[in-house]
Amino acid sequence: MSLNLYDLLGRPVSSIFSGRLPEGEHSITTNVAGMIQGVYFYQIVTDRGTSMYKFRILHG
Repeated sequence: MSLNLYDLLGRPVSSIFSGRLPEGEHSITTNVAGMIQGVYFYQIVTDRGTSMYKFRILHG
């Protein structure tokens, strides 16, 4: 399983996780303090397929 972060233009920003996990629900935490505000995408790649989701970073 891998979890990768991309910017709005599709450029790789970070590889957050790469490794094996047992089946089931998991949570992964990452620090976005050094990243600028904006829209990003995270991609989850597993043996069953690939999914990509959009999210926004907002700093207070």
